Amino acid sequence: MSQILQSVTNEPPTKITRPQPTWFRHLLGHLLQKEPNLRPAEAILALENLDQQNASLGPFPES
Repeated sequence: MSQILQSVTNEPPTKITRPQPTWFRHLLGHLLQKEPNLRPAEAILALENLDQQNASLGPFPES
């Protein structure tokens, strides 16, 4: 358990290998910052960012 905590605290997150939109990689990187003051202060800020991206993409296609 201590090795996991050490890794989470000190090592960079694993790189995403699948292609992702730039805005998503930026948001995820922001959320995974080690320094608390570099992460969003509240979850609502991350949700607002997702809402903005969703609005710019338009509605999801019907299945």
